[in-house]
Amino acid sequence: MEIVVNGQKIPLRFSYSLIRALAAKWQLNNVETVLNKIMTVFAAAEDDIFSAIDTVTEIVIEAAKLTHNEVDKNDVADFLFTNPQVMLNVITEFVGSMPQVSADDVENLKKKTVKK
Repeated sequence: MEIVVNGQKIPLRFSYSLIRALAAKWQLNNVETVLNKIMTVFAAAEDDIFSAIDTVTEIVIEAAKLTHNEVDKNDVADFLFTNPQVMLNVITEFVGSMPQVSADDVENLKKKTVKK
């Protein structure tokens, strides 16, 4: 995915590295807490749009860094404020980059890792 902010094309990379970068930035220690933070912010977005824009801004900045691009925080926030659909697209891409694991996969993994 790429976005255009002030005429600058910014490719974004959604990957494990992004989750690690966000975890470090937010001082969290696992994938679940990173995802929980994002989903919690979006669940409250109607009442607190500032937090939603700030969170997506941080995701965009970190995703851009992974493609060796720097972008100004205020420019990104202003862009997202005037383009709310892009915020949804970023979150959709982010969630879509997560491994798709079924409940059966989790149970099989548990069975393999439990020592008898």
